[in-house]
Amino acid sequence: MNNGSPLVGTDVTLRTVSSDTPGPVVAQWSFGDGQTGTGTTTTHHWDSAGSFTVTVQATFPDGLVAVATAQVTVGDAPPPPPHNLQVSVNNGSPLVGTDVTLQAVSSDTPGPTDAQWSDSAGSFTVTVQATFPDGRGAMATAQVTVGKPKFTLTISPPSGGTVSAGGTVCPSSCSVTVDSGTPVNLTATADAGFAFAGWGGACGGTTPSCTVVMNGNRAVSATFGNTQGGDNSGTLAPGATACSAPFFSDGSKSAHMSGNVTDGSGQNLTWTFTAQASGNSFSHSSSNFTSDFVPGLGSGNFPGTFVGCVRNDTGGPVAYTMFVGPGPF
Repeated sequence: MNNGSPLVGTDVTLRTVSSDTPGPVVAQWSFGDGQTGTGTTTTHHWDSAGSFTVTVQATFPDGLVAVATAQVTVGDAPPPPPHNLQVSVNNGSPLVGTDVTLQAVSSDTPGPTDAQWSDSAGSFTVTVQATFPDGRGAMATAQVTVGKPKFTLTISPPSGGTVSAGGTVCPSSCSVTVDSGTPVNLTATADAGFAFAGWGGACGGTTPSCTVVMNGNRAVSATFGNTQGGDNSGTLAPGATACSAPFFSDGSKSAHMSGNVTDGSGQNLTWTFTAQASGNSFSHSSSNFTSDFVPGLGSGNFPGTFVGCVRNDTGGPVAYTMFVGPGPF
């Protein structure tokens, strides 16, 4: 016997031996596990562990028969090594809602034929249970960090004040990028001689604070009005228009516009005074012009910004001067 302590499933070669010459010519084997064999040399394996008595009955050339036995102890075979299994992830840091491709991969040949997938609470740990052709299974995990998409809030650079948002101050820095769903608080602060007139874009109203929830890219603007008013003068070419800087009034005083032709030509210019909050306007063609928006007269004018414009519809250049600012009322 070439192995007296084989493992389950291991082939063992058994041979009849004798000091007689010539040796046996025929042999019948009983392997102790219910199986039999023939031949002076034979091969056998046992399918379970244990101690087995092997018996051989040999016939010699002269017809005489001899019997011999041997004890074989069969041990359990060691378990096969575990299958190699890994999780392949095409994107280990996806954003919410982004498709991710996962694959059960193995250096074993053949690889797995079936796989069941699961994830942990929060969808951060991906687990795969794979089955190989030999019926055995293996498990592998991979860590996936799912992040939120980011969106940018863009602020139009203001004139006459600043807008602070998310730790930045515009006009020095006019964009903020945050995770989806993040609220961004904005505050408008007027410079000296100006007042906050209102928001545009993702914010609205005339309150100097605003909150924008970032569920997409957003844009805002802030308007500041000059509270002192100012003069505007020059020479208008035919067909040209000139406008004042916006004047802001909170309604504590009227908004006033006055204008005159200053070159002595007496030409008529078209003067227009507009309340931007309501869209109301006064317009007149003359060589001089005076108009007031008075608080309490007309609706929606205050608080707000007011702009004066002058247009030259004559055939030649005309010199003018114009004032837009606080009035006497």
